[in-house]
Amino acid sequence: MVIKRQPAPRKASRFTSKVKPPHQTPAQLSPGYLQHLQALLTAHQLAAQAPNPGTGRRVGRRSSTHTQLPALPRLGNPDTGQVVPGQVVDQAPRRGDEAAAAIRAVRRAAWQHRWELTPAVATAVTMGAAAGVPGPATISMSIAAALALLAAHKGPDTIGGRTWLSRLERLIATRWLAGAAGWSTGVWVAGSAGMHWTGLSTGFAAAALGAATGPQTLAWIRSRQIREPKDELVELSDEAKALLTAWPHTVGGPSGPKQLQGSRIVVATLREPVAGTIAFALDLADEVHAEDAVSSELRKHLERALHMGIGTVDLNANREDSGQIQVTLTPTRHLEKVAAVWNGPVLTETGGIPIADTADQREIGVALYNESGVEHAMIVGTSNTGKSFTLVHLVLPGVVEGLEVVFYVDGGQGTSAAHLAGACDWWAVEGKQEWEQAIAAAHSVMRSRKSRRATAKVSKWRGRAETDPVLTLVIDEATTAKGELSEKSQAQVMEILREGRKLGVRVIQITQDPMGDDLIGGRKARGLMAGNGTMIGHRPGEGTAAMLTGSSTAESIDLRRLPPEPGWCGIIRRGQVLAKAARVKYATEEKVERVLALVKLRTLTGDDLAAAGTSYGSRVRGSNAAGTD
Repeated sequence: MVIKRQPAPRKASRFTSKVKPPHQTPAQLSPGYLQHLQALLTAHQLAAQAPNPGTGRRVGRRSSTHTQLPALPRLGNPDTGQVVPGQVVDQAPRRGDEAAAAIRAVRRAAWQHRWELTPAVATAVTMGAAAGVPGPATISMSIAAALALLAAHKGPDTIGGRTWLSRLERLIATRWLAGAAGWSTGVWVAGSAGMHWTGLSTGFAAAALGAATGPQTLAWIRSRQIREPKDELVELSDEAKALLTAWPHTVGGPSGPKQLQGSRIVVATLREPVAGTIAFALDLADEVHAEDAVSSELRKHLERALHMGIGTVDLNANREDSGQIQVTLTPTRHLEKVAAVWNGPVLTETGGIPIADTADQREIGVALYNESGVEHAMIVGTSNTGKSFTLVHLVLPGVVEGLEVVFYVDGGQGTSAAHLAGACDWWAVEGKQEWEQAIAAAHSVMRSRKSRRATAKVSKWRGRAETDPVLTLVIDEATTAKGELSEKSQAQVMEILREGRKLGVRVIQITQDPMGDDLIGGRKARGLMAGNGTMIGHRPGEGTAAMLTGSSTAESIDLRRLPPEPGWCGIIRRGQVLAKAARVKYATEEKVERVLALVKLRTLTGDDLAAAGTSYGSRVRGSNAAGTD
């Protein structure tokens, strides 16, 4: 092999090795070193000729001129010390390897299922302790149950920044310990009466312990039960197959748009959630950023190339992967023709509220509260776009669960959402005086809670663990109300927006202009609701802004692109765009009235009642206005 002298080495790049060879002339290079270079050269040539093994991502167009060097394998023959690329050395198992492997397998299985095994271990320990020392066992479990109850209601959600047991799981543990303590007490009493541990008595005792703790054991296991994905064979339609086959040669080929050239459909994500809809993830070429591949120009190009209608292509950047976008094609406009179905109010354990469906059947959710407090909200849109039905989703779940009290201020004097009257503890619709009384009462409750919680050293709202209800101040037709409310009342609304989240007092404003100028508090109020709550935008009217955004630098949604049918909206929650186009589940007035007929409204009590003042006692309740009392 002849090696020519090379110029001075260049600075190492990602395509060149950073390890310099010994400073030797070709004649001085040892045969061993030459053999090593030859082996590397051969491996590199083979790698360049072989197809990309694939890692789930496409190698970009630059890979045709630069091939990434493969990682060096583990080389070396233990007998000769010679370099033998790709050699695999077979070794006979040593004595004891099988037993060690079995032990490791058992330990791995036990660790993998530690959550399910915890009740079994606790049961065994409880029975052993009760059989040996029933008195101390009973006392210990009683103390443990009391401490668990305290932790469930007062304990933090995180320790050292890491999440531990949820409040629900702590409550389950409390009930389990209480049941075990009660059972141990019975064993203690029976032992004092002369019971001996025989086979029969042990069986009865085990059955009694199972009865005392069984429901909690099942709840504990289900609280973190992971559902394994089902391997289902999905038969794609002819259209989906044709799209998958043609994409690399058309849209993703040299003749396609620059941002989509070299893109490919991720086959594992290709699905048809309903007839007439095709959704898939699209991997982009290496030099293309996802935000550059979701423009309206590309959407229009795809609609024209696929001979589809206007507004039937939806492009969204994947926030977790800057090299991937999500594509949804809805040529049949199925969700525009049929309203999204509402099956009643739902409030999850963590405060989530499912509110709308996208064209590819993703369910979009907002929240009554999150890990740090309650969430404000803003609903915008022109007349007859579904704002009042959106409001139903935001307040009804908490009211039905008995966790929320609603003060409703209506600039439309009771005409804006009359079907929701039965959910409101205070129906303030008569005019300025009543509006200001409701706002002042909500503000006083917040101030009272602030003082009480500071004394108790409680710094945030804790969801279902709270004894006080969430107090929601709804201001409908906010533009009209703003024009009549005093500066003092408007300042009180702004103070609730700034401080109310951690105190369980929130504000929902409903208006027509997405810009927020006609909100109480203006754009500052919009910013507070966008950063720490939810913004829901329906189609805008003439003469109003068209973009829904939390600030000048945040993501935005063009509301003019929404279909004309009522219920369509864009949703931004806590500064993140959840959906550029989704249809709110249609809660008809008849369904809402049937739900409210079964609900007993919660009212303010105790310190909240005292803080609300005398005007709260003389308020008009929504149930009276609705004629349900």
